[in-house]
Amino acid sequence: TSPGVVGGVCLAASCSDKRRNGHETDVDCGGEVCRPCAASKTCRLPRDCSTGLCQNNLCLAPSCTDGLKNEDETDVDCGGIPCLSCGDGKACSSYTDCSSLVCENDVCQAASCEDEMANGDETDLNCGGRTCPPCTEGQMCAENSDCVSKVCNTEWAEAGEGFCARATCSDQKRNGDEADVDCGGSHCTACKVGEK
Repeated sequence: TSPGVVGGVCLAASCSDKRRNGHETDVDCGGEVCRPCAASKTCRLPRDCSTGLCQNNLCLAPSCTDGLKNEDETDVDCGGIPCLSCGDGKACSSYTDCSSLVCENDVCQAASCEDEMANGDETDLNCGGRTCPPCTEGQMCAENSDCVSKVCNTEWAEAGEGFCARATCSDQKRNGDEADVDCGGSHCTACKVGEK
């Protein structure tokens, strides 16, 4: 396409003449000189597109599965508002960018029992689950082993949710300082013969 003629004078192509000319791949964008083009504009190379995505000569909108770090993403296809959270070792700018909910020095960290976040398989803040110490009374639990008292009350809770209850002498668990199930120790009645 010719650059244009004004008053009988030929004008040089520019990135603001509202024409596709020069090295542009679409009207006033793409190519070696002009700004990259928006999604759905014509392109030849990824650099012609503001998203870095040129497929079948069209600039594509960014997505959380395009294999590029673009838009609000903090790492490739993760972090930011529209995408899923990032795994350990990926870039982050906030705890919400990380599946572990731990972002330190702009890198997602692995969940731990000391990170002051309820993450990993913890049932409450830094307790419960397979790797952390058991939770104390009133903290969330999923099963008895999540609790110091070994009593996870799920009677009124949603499936897989409950709270750690106080150890009692009638909870059918050996807990607290009991010598056997619900007997002995400093609070329960003495154990019967045959019990410890």
